[in-house]
Amino acid sequence: MELVVVSALCGVVLIGIYNTLNSGLKIWGRLRQFILEEDIEIFFEKFNSDLYNSFVFTGLEMKGDKEELEFATLSPVQEKFRGVAKVYYFYDPTKKRLIREERDYAEVYNKRRGKIRHILENVNQANFLYYFYDQEKGQYIWKEEMEGFLPLAISLELEIKYKETYKKFKRIVNIPLNI
Repeated sequence: MELVVVSALCGVVLIGIYNTLNSGLKIWGRLRQFILEEDIEIFFEKFNSDLYNSFVFTGLEMKGDKEELEFATLSPVQEKFRGVAKVYYFYDPTKKRLIREERDYAEVYNKRRGKIRHILENVNQANFLYYFYDQEKGQYIWKEEMEGFLPLAISLELEIKYKETYKKFKRIVNIPLNI
């Protein structure tokens, strides 16, 4: 009789342990799941930070068109030191990637490649737009090319393939006035 009770109790305890382990594995799987919106938000925060710290710097050309953008910015060189760097965002339509390259001033001066990071994968389309004040027309307009100086704002529109659908994301970053 005692053997039957102990066997039944062991069965109940084992079922409880199995259910707890199974629930933990399901939660762990959901936490490790790729979340597109989270990755896009992290990318846009880095993009926003780069543009917020942008400025005109002699020797570092600032230019941009629909699929690429390059400008001077402050970037952490060491733990507590920020230095001048050139950041280059560009869209590679053959590999469907939006890529960020960062070169410190020495790498730009010596014409060496910088740190290249593949920021976003499965990008179907990426468009940069630049917001300027047109003095001739007396109005603010969006242009597809940068005119060699900082615009008032930059818009980035992305279309990303996620599973079987395409999702669109857009962020407009205001550039602080550098006087």
